[in-house]
Amino acid sequence: MLSIIGRAAIRRSGGYGSTIKFVSHNLTNVSRTSFLKQFAPPSARTFATAKVALKVKATKGATAKPKTKAAPAKKAPAKKAPAKKVAKKVAKKPVKKPVKKKAKPAVKKPKAKKALTPEQKKKIENKKLKTLLLSPPTLKPDTVWKIIISEAAGKGKGVENFSKEASARYKSLSAAELEAYQKQANETKLENQKIHARWLESLTPEQVRLSNQARRNLQAKKAIKSHLLITDSRAPKRPQSVYALFTKQRWASGDFKGVPIIEATKQLSSEYRALSEAEKKTFLDQSEADRRRYKEEYLTVYGREPGAKK
Repeated sequence: MLSIIGRAAIRRSGGYGSTIKFVSHNLTNVSRTSFLKQFAPPSARTFATAKVALKVKATKGATAKPKTKAAPAKKAPAKKAPAKKVAKKVAKKPVKKPVKKKAKPAVKKPKAKKALTPEQKKKIENKKLKTLLLSPPTLKPDTVWKIIISEAAGKGKGVENFSKEASARYKSLSAAELEAYQKQANETKLENQKIHARWLESLTPEQVRLSNQARRNLQAKKAIKSHLLITDSRAPKRPQSVYALFTKQRWASGDFKGVPIIEATKQLSSEYRALSEAEKKTFLDQSEADRRRYKEEYLTVYGREPGAKK
C-alpha cells in the first residue's frame, strides 16, 4: 500500500492516469495486477483485471514452453552438374589366333622282319605239327612179358638188373604159372580196349586223322621218336593198288609157303611185270571198285572227299 507521501507524489506527477502507467511499467506482471485492482475504479478494475489476466495466462503459457530457437535453415546442396555421359568404348572382339595343329607323331615304320632261315622255318612248322598230336591214355601191361617186366621194375632195381631178373623169371615159369599170367593178360587186354574205345569216342575222326598225319610228318623229319599211330576203327581203310591186289592173291595161293621173304618178293615182282593187259585188267577193276568204296566211306566219316580241304 502506498503511504501518504507516495500518494502526494503521484498527484504531483501528473495525475492518476500517468501515475498508474508509471507504476505499472515498473512492476512485475503479478504486482501490476494487484496494484491496478487497488487504484482503478470498480468497472475499470474488473475490465483491466480480466485483460491483465489474459496477458498473464498468455505469459504463463509462454514461460512454460521455452522458445526454441529456429534451426538455421539448411542450405540446399548445390545441384551437381549432370555428369557427362562418357561414350562406352566398344570392346573389340578378341581375334582368335589360328590354332596350330599339333604335328602328328611320326609313325615308326615297322622294322622289316628278317628272313627266316630254313632251320627256323623247320622249327616253326614242327611246333605247329606237335600241337596236333594226341596222347592216348596209359594202358596196363596186357601180355605175359609186359606183366613180368612191370613186376620187376616195381622192385626199384636198375633197368639192366630188372630186365635180367624179368628174363630169368619168364624162362623159369611153370605151365600153371604161365597159364595164370596169360589169363591176367587177357583180362587186362579187354579192359584196355574199353579204355581206348572211351577215349576215341571223346575225339572226332578228323582229330585222330590230323594227329596221325602230323605224327608221320614229324617221324619223317626225325623230330620225334618213332611211335605207333592211333588206331581208329571208324577210319575207312585205304584202297588197294593193282599190284597190292595181285600180291595178295599170290600169297593166298600158297605157292610161296616156306620161301624166304626176299626171294618171294623178287619172284612176285617179276611175275607182275610179265602179266598181259587182259590179266592186269582184272586187278585194275578190283582196284577201281575199292577206290569208290573208300571215297564213299571217307565222305561219310569226314564230311568231305579225300584230298579236299575244309
